[in-house]
Amino acid sequence: MNAAFLSDQFAAALPYAQYVQTGNDEQRRRWGGVYDAASLTPAQKDLVAGFTRKMNVLIVSGIWCGDCVQQCPLLERIAQANSPQDVVADIELGVVAVGGAEDAVAAFGGDGHGLFEVDVDAAFQGG
Repeated sequence: MNAAFLSDQFAAALPYAQYVQTGNDEQRRRWGGVYDAASLTPAQKDLVAGFTRKMNVLIVSGIWCGDCVQQCPLLERIAQANSPQDVVADIELGVVAVGGAEDAVAAFGGDGHGLFEVDVDAAFQGG
């Protein structure tokens, strides 16, 4: 695994909202329910808003995966808290479906079950 591999995976990844739309009605309902229930406290929002280093976070996920349903919407809330609507995001999520990312899953040592996240930029820059 190298920086070019991770960059290619991130470039092929879907933004969070587009990824959620790949699910069926029940899957979208579950993801939406967790997203709607998730919130950050004002102190957490202030903390996340202070992140200034660009972070491209690659998520290898299964739309059907219970752990992913519980974690990915929280990551999206954190990413949103980092970038007000009129500011370029410092945290950008890219989601790759497990079924279409066998190379990425293998590179992270996974078996295709669960959630993998990596800060693409920091992975090979000592961050």
